[in-house]
Amino acid sequence: QIKLVLTISPSTALVLNVAASVAETFRGRTYGLLGTYDGNPTNDLRSSNGIIVNSNALPEQIHQQFGVTWAIRPNASVFYYDLGQSAQFFEDQNRLFVP
Repeated sequence: QIKLVLTISPSTALVLNVAASVAETFRGRTYGLLGTYDGNPTNDLRSSNGIIVNSNALPEQIHQQFGVTWAIRPNASVFYYDLGQSAQFFEDQNRLFVP
């Protein structure tokens, strides 16, 4: 049985807060944007191409070497956008963002 609970907290800033709770049956079988579910915090920042970023890195390095690698291309977005907004708008914000 798959159990995945997502809690999403909207924000007025250009930030989306997401918390996930994953069933024990997935321990050691997952990795991605939310970390590696194996009890080892040193490998949680794995970029989309598999490179592990040191958790002691500067926030700017973590953003560029980890976070940005998980961004989707605007033409691959499955989200719906308010009038006047688009996936390209949010990609531009990501590119300009400095932690």
